Amino acid sequence: MVNYSEYQSLETYQKSKGTKIEPTKELVQLVESESSPFDQIENKFIQQRGSGLNISASDAQAINEVLRLGIPLETILEWMDTIYRHYIKRNNGRTIRAFKYYEEAIKTQQQKLQQPKTNVTPFPKQKKENSIDALARFAQKHGVKLGGTQDGNT
Repeated sequence: MVNYSEYQSLETYQKSKGTKIEPTKELVQLVESESSPFDQIENKFIQQRGSGLNISASDAQAINEVLRLGIPLETILEWMDTIYRHYIKRNNGRTIRAFKYYEEAIKTQQQKLQQPKTNVTPFPKQKKENSIDALARFAQKHGVKLGGTQDGNT
């Protein structure tokens, strides 16, 4: 080994303690950009999708649409987890392949939250009456007996 004694001397180790390594500007920018809301949503989507390391242009557009809704990032990420779990249960473990699915589900969830709360419930839909029920109602109203014989014969 060349310059072995220089590397193994005590002075070499003492010098390194005093020097501080500063991260490069590119590294700082990379770390800051990864914490952007877009990147956090993108990373969660890629993780949940389970394949590939890049997203498509339509996925990026859908993420931007979700960000334009003004929903807090933490809420979006929580909803993504909920949507993903619900999808996995209903689809035998298959994953969501396009972010458009998340976009539609998040928009639906936001609309539900924006609807005013009321204590009014809609009237239940009336049951369609079949012909036998209509005949029985008519017979009861007019005093007619249905079913059975009057003379005792069966």
